[in-house]
Order: sequence, then structure tokens, then C-alpha cells
Amino acid sequence: MDEKEFELAQAITDAMIEDGIKKAQDYRPLPATGNCWNCEAQVVEGALFCDPECQEDWTKRTKRTP
Repeated sequence: MDEKEFELAQAITDAMIEDGIKKAQDYRPLPATGNCWNCEAQVVEGALFCDPECQEDWTKRTKRTP
């Protein structure tokens, strides 16, 4: 690996670390409300979503994980 490749790899690594730190700082877990966070259907106690499809839809729309 030459110096330019090393510098590029280091820049990419630094950007990934910064992104991870920002995501960790912004993370706020969702509270269980008794309703699905996606469709608002009633869910079992402690659940956030009524089914995996709703969780996937919510995750895609909000671009975050619960």
C-alpha cells in the first residue's frame, strides 16, 4: 500500500468512526407505548411494533433503528 492509499484508507476510517460516534450520541431508545410505532395498532406489553414488516417500514422511513 502506498502513502496515498494509506491516507485514503485512514480518511475513510476516520469518517466511519465519526459517523458511529454521532449515531451513538443521537441514539434515544423508543419507549414502549402499547401501540405500534409504525401503524399505531395495539401491541403486546413491551413491544414496539406489531410485526417485523411494520418495524422494517418504520426503520426505512425514519432511517434509524428502534
